[in-house]
Amino acid sequence: MYQNRIVKPVRKTRDDGKERQAAIIETAGKLIAKQGYDKTTSKQICQELGINLAAVNYHFDSREKLYLEVLRQVYTYLLSVTELNELEEKNLTAEEKIEKLLNLLENAVKQESNWKIRVWLREILSPSEFAKKIVTEEVLPKLNLMLRIFSEYTNRPANDPKTFALMIGAFAPFFWMLLFQREEVSAIREVIPVNYEKEKILAEIKNFVLTGLKQFKA
Repeated sequence: MYQNRIVKPVRKTRDDGKERQAAIIETAGKLIAKQGYDKTTSKQICQELGINLAAVNYHFDSREKLYLEVLRQVYTYLLSVTELNELEEKNLTAEEKIEKLLNLLENAVKQESNWKIRVWLREILSPSEFAKKIVTEEVLPKLNLMLRIFSEYTNRPANDPKTFALMIGAFAPFFWMLLFQREEVSAIREVIPVNYEKEKILAEIKNFVLTGLKQFKA
């Protein structure tokens, strides 16, 4: 006869520390997007989550290092190095690669209410003391990858000023659209003598940029 055995349920392991870190970053990002880094305290972040005040220092060592993690999340969300590497290596024409880059920018404008977009805009308009560090670590590798794509398209060196100017010119209209979405300029949107339909304007901007790039190449 078989003996009855008590089988204990297997507990699923879970990395609660990483989940807590992710929750702190998300909450901090939303608060910073709304009121800025200077006005966002560790106490406020912990109160929003209902956790101990020491949690920020425990997981990130300091509020400053927490903000650096928020910024890394922002720049990874906007465009990851992995995505750019994959785009560069794909069997696509240079024009197709640039069009995909513009699609990413177009999607960013459509999601301007996302806290990551709003934190990024705050850094663009009023760079924090962390700007240099995060630009060196997160932005420069992506900038170099994008310059290589535009270099391939123009048949000019990546370090040619014209290549850089062309890239800035292609991206600038989308950045202006992001700025135009800010609550601070809502009064201006109400009085401009244009039928403000964001989807149609974005389509026209993309068409305008692609046409200009073709003219430059010709």
